[in-house]
Amino acid sequence: MRRGLRRIHQIIGVVGALYMLVMASTGTILAFEDNLLRLLLPGLDRPVVQLSPAEQGAKLGAIEAAYANQGLRSIQLPTDGMNAYRVYLVDKSQQLLDAETLVPIHDPMAADASLQFLFDIHHYLALGDTGKQIIGLLGLAAIFSVLSGLYLWWPWRRGFRLSLLKARGGSSAAHRGAHATMGILLAPLLLVTVVTGTVLIYSGPVRAGLAALFGGAQPTQQAEAGAGGPERLFELAAERLPGAEASIYSPARMSMRLRMQDEWLPKGRSTVTVGPDGAVVYDATKGGMGHRISDAVYPVHAGKVGGALWLAIVVLTGFGTIYLSAMGFLAFWRRARPRRPRV
Repeated sequence: MRRGLRRIHQIIGVVGALYMLVMASTGTILAFEDNLLRLLLPGLDRPVVQLSPAEQGAKLGAIEAAYANQGLRSIQLPTDGMNAYRVYLVDKSQQLLDAETLVPIHDPMAADASLQFLFDIHHYLALGDTGKQIIGLLGLAAIFSVLSGLYLWWPWRRGFRLSLLKARGGSSAAHRGAHATMGILLAPLLLVTVVTGTVLIYSGPVRAGLAALFGGAQPTQQAEAGAGGPERLFELAAERLPGAEASIYSPARMSMRLRMQDEWLPKGRSTVTVGPDGAVVYDATKGGMGHRISDAVYPVHAGKVGGALWLAIVVLTGFGTIYLSAMGFLAFWRRARPRRPRV
């Protein structure tokens, strides 16, 4: 059994090495997405000007009018550290707008477009929904690979040495030792990263399962729709969700997504929606435990919670995964490559 498991582990490792390299490298860069944008696009770190509901509604109305013929999907609002509106269009393109003038931000190096391309690779392999499903399957294979690696290493645990991290001599055994040593050091954090990433791919079924196991209540408040456009959403948020930060406006649904102070999700999961039958307000911090666990997956995966310490751990896990994948592939390559006969 152990020999067969080792063979499966090797096959998955060779096939999945490129996947792990791509996920680790793109994920590590994306962990600093906002920092890179602030560095390359001056002005994004300016303090956000607090606007009244009417003023904010006027800004969003102007953006709606400007992009009405291009298929506007939603608008991300300015926040501290990212003082710009981000426009999402139905063709999945995006545009950063200056928070004051509402004109597109000059981006001579195409920094934002480049980071969005990395995001597309990390989440979809740049293949749309097909790529998303491939990533899900590879994520499941990666979980199996980590667990099987732990099982295969356990009988040899007494031989663990940190000195084996460096593959001295360049032989297959040396690379295998470096791979195994890094794998053991990285296994707990790698499991957290890979499991949360895979859960994000299957977020719908996972959320439903967590809600069934731990509680799926989503209590809402009813309110009068009132008059006005997006400014009414801000008024309702101020009344029913005090202290919440508005993050995304969806004009087609006349809905606003907000983040309460106790939410981990950077953009929050609380909502205010206005429809023909009135307004509905949802405070995500009062949702069932299943929904709150599900909402915590992305912040944990992306290093968006826990401050600088957890972000540093996520980044180091990314670098470690790159090394782990490279050593595993080289161990297989050195062993599979035929030896040259000595002269």
